Amino acid sequence: MKLTKKQMNKCDELIKVLHEIIRAKYNNKREDFLVALVKIRDLVKEEEDD
Repeated sequence: MKLTKKQMNKCDELIKVLHEIIRAKYNNKREDFLVALVKIRDLVKEEEDD
């Protein structure tokens, strides 16, 4: 399966946000964790709109 440039960029964004979630969870930073979850929600919502 080949990914388009847009899909690859979206994957990169998701990976960065997942790293933020892991870091926030590891450091017990609830606010950072919630911010990262909102980012994922926005990315998924944006993808559905496309």
